[in-house]
Amino acid sequence: MEKIPMIAKEDIRSLGIGHRAAAIGEEERSLLRGKVERAALLGNGYKSKVRIVFETVEGPRAVETTVWSADDKGIALKSGLFIPMDALYDIEL
Repeated sequence: MEKIPMIAKEDIRSLGIGHRAAAIGEEERSLLRGKVERAALLGNGYKSKVRIVFETVEGPRAVETTVWSADDKGIALKSGLFIPMDALYDIEL
């Protein structure tokens, strides 16, 4: 598997969020929702950072940051950044 480049959280806005080329199935969506919820709990309760792999307009990128909140639509990061669910590939806790 190809190594996914890491970026700084501050660079997300300038890169632009993309959308995954292939739609995700219900099983994968359910697993991702669980990771999103745990990431939000870790961020709010312990200020723990997670590694988020997501699609940008330049291809997949990863960022290590704290998730402030999450819902079925995606995750919110500090500074008003939002990554929608259809852009997420994985969240490594």
